[in-house]
Amino acid sequence: MDVFISELGLIPSSDFMVPVSTLDFYSKFKDGDCNVLAGEEFDLAPKVLEGEGIDTPSEVWNGKLSTKLLSFVTRDGDPKFSDFVNYILQSLMTAEEERVRRSAPIEASDLDTTALFGNGYQTMFQDAFAVVGHYGALYARHLEPLVSRSSANEINSNTAAMYSKPLGDLEVVGRTPNQKSPIIDEIKNRGSLIIGVTDSPMFSSRENDDWVGICIDFARAISAALFDGDETMVDFTPVLPLDQFVKLQNGDIHLLARTTTITMERDVKEPKTRDGFTFSSPMFHDQIRFVGRNAS
Repeated sequence: MDVFISELGLIPSSDFMVPVSTLDFYSKFKDGDCNVLAGEEFDLAPKVLEGEGIDTPSEVWNGKLSTKLLSFVTRDGDPKFSDFVNYILQSLMTAEEERVRRSAPIEASDLDTTALFGNGYQTMFQDAFAVVGHYGALYARHLEPLVSRSSANEINSNTAAMYSKPLGDLEVVGRTPNQKSPIIDEIKNRGSLIIGVTDSPMFSSRENDDWVGICIDFARAISAALFDGDETMVDFTPVLPLDQFVKLQNGDIHLLARTTTITMERDVKEPKTRDGFTFSSPMFHDQIRFVGRNAS
């Protein structure tokens, strides 16, 4: 690709990489300071570019350069809360699998109940589904208008893509689980769940003084699961890439939901905080794309 673009005379012979911040990512391209944009799949979706005042580009390279697994992130050290978040995500994928298996719509009452998190959360999966629907419905509502659903983000049972891990036996045999979650207790005592988000199309963005997006709906699902079906017990706090893990570590937020990629480094010892974090299963498989100017 570099050779092809160089032959068109669009990339100079030296110093052709122009570092830009997230604030001037699009303006540099519009002003002609750079000829090619390299970014995430959702950053370079045609509707996003049009919204930034960039005409639909004539040259878009859609080849698969890399795959990034976007997940929700919780503080390490509280496996109960991390499991709670992760299995809400898994339950919405399981709900879509069940819809496909039945070839018919499903209701919240069709989902299983569980006693694994205690008596107060027996209907957690049903409560989450009732407010946002299954994973496919979330994708169609927030992502499909900008990024068509690829095979990596489809529900299936034979690859490591969006396959939802089996939930196993959801009931309790013998004594009720007595494992405590300090974070769940903190959330319940506070009366709301604090979610760290960033303004990102499709995932979490401001619209009419409210937050919308697939990450926002997941957060509402977790709120419903924690507060007996009430999806409104959640506060959204904007965070930046530079301070996202610091705010999570400090307890300023309970959950990080801002298109964050899983890496072993972040899981074991994130550089800025020197601490590890717990990641959910992926909720979106992202890809790198390139957008360039039309040679004509």
